[in-house]
Amino acid sequence: MVGPVLLMILAPVSAILVWHTHVALGGSLTALVNELGEHGIVSAIVAICRPVFFGSVPAWTAIAIFVGTELLLVRIVPGATFHGPTTPTGHVPVHRANGVAAFAVPIAL
Repeated sequence: MVGPVLLMILAPVSAILVWHTHVALGGSLTALVNELGEHGIVSAIVAICRPVFFGSVPAWTAIAIFVGTELLLVRIVPGATFHGPTTPTGHVPVHRANGVAAFAVPIAL
C-alpha cells in the first residue's frame, strides 16, 4: 500500500525535477545537486515545483476541450446497445458500445 502511494507522490515531482534540470540548468545534474544543497532539498523542490505543478491555463483549456469533446462524442456516436445485469431494485442498465469510435474521432481530427 505504501509503494503505490509513494509512486503517485514521487513520480510527478521527479518528472518536474527532470524537466527543470533540462530546461533551466542545461541538463546539468551537478547544477541540480548544487541547487538542492544550497537551498535545502525540500525548499528547493517546493520552489521548483510551485510554478508548474498545477499546470497552466492553456494546458487546462486543452484538457477541458478534450474532455468536453469526448463527452459529446460518447453521447452522439452510434454503437451497438447492450443491456447490463438487472440490479436488485429491478433496473436494467443500457450501455452503448461506442467507446472506441468516440476515442478514434478526435485522433482522426
